[in-house]
Amino acid sequence: MLLTVFYFKFGRALLKARASGLPIKFMDLLELKLRKIPANVIFDTQIKAADNGVEVSTHELAIHFLARGNV
Repeated sequence: MLLTVFYFKFGRALLKARASGLPIKFMDLLELKLRKIPANVIFDTQIKAADNGVEVSTHELAIHFLARGNV
């Protein structure tokens, strides 16, 4: 049951990021959750940036999101 809860909370975002080749750590995902930042928004933006050749870290996007920036 715990694995099911884990999958629905974190699994989809983590699998999507890893499938696209992003080096996402579980601790990054947990940090986003503790800061109440939507991981899907951060990972989707990071995937789009990587597709366009721009390297942006999860931490940089999280800071930008918290500063009310357009992510």
